Amino acid sequence: MPIAQGSQTQLTYVAEVTWGTTPSTPAMAVLPVATARIRRDTKSADVQVLRGDRQVEDYYYGARTAFLDIEYVLRGTVFDYLLQMALFGTLGSPVANTIKGGVVRKSATFEVMHTDIGQYETIVGAMCTSWGLMIGEDGYLRCKQSFVGKTYGLTGTSLDATPDAASLANIYRVAAVLIDGAPVAACVGLEVGVDNRLQPVWPVTSRDPVELFDGRAKVSGALSVLFESAANLTRFLDETATQVTVVAPAATRSLSLLLPRTKLTSAESPVDGEQAVVEKFGYQALFDDATSTSIQIAFS
Repeated sequence: MPIAQGSQTQLTYVAEVTWGTTPSTPAMAVLPVATARIRRDTKSADVQVLRGDRQVEDYYYGARTAFLDIEYVLRGTVFDYLLQMALFGTLGSPVANTIKGGVVRKSATFEVMHTDIGQYETIVGAMCTSWGLMIGEDGYLRCKQSFVGKTYGLTGTSLDATPDAASLANIYRVAAVLIDGAPVAACVGLEVGVDNRLQPVWPVTSRDPVELFDGRAKVSGALSVLFESAANLTRFLDETATQVTVVAPAATRSLSLLLPRTKLTSAESPVDGEQAVVEKFGYQALFDDATSTSIQIAFS
């Protein structure tokens, strides 16, 4: 009996023009992800029945939601649309080669292709509810991204049996982390998180959501640096606004992530044995008048 295996599974997507509507002849593209996890959640309807035997009579289904969680390493142009989904922005508008955090809603249809058993899972009307970037000692830009969709489907026919292959070239690796424009060689870790606070809404006539409402975008994270001076702790103590920049080149294209105005929200410098002392800061990114955003990603 054939069993679905990760070694014969791939994730594809196509951008939607209208939320919740897959293009009629979708030209799907493969996403080179490390993991893809679909979650299907159904709320139970609270229908209670008095019984003399203490047993549960039935399970009544209510509103349902589909989620997709993926992990990947940023590279080339293959994830450009997903970054636009995360930031609610458009690449090239209003600034060339740049995605700014904004209010432009973008959605997609995703398909998890289990080619070994001929089964295909789809999430239609998917929007990005959260995006996270983690940079560790290897310097690669590792991302986690979560989506919530309008509908889930499972069929024996693919939306596109011959999707466009993904390029694995031009993987980004950090060359510099800058604080207020000055390189910080002592940076040993950086996390950036975007929470779009999406909320599905169900009318009484439908078990599937009819809309996804987006809340205020919260951009926050953590910065870890070797304790070598009082500079960063002073920024925290004085409540000084701080700019953070990440520069990550690749063979044919460079990436620059900018948090133009942040404030450090927590600080600790634990001494854990005889090893190096690392300062750990939490931060909150704030709207910046000069750039008109709290986060942007630029390519060159």
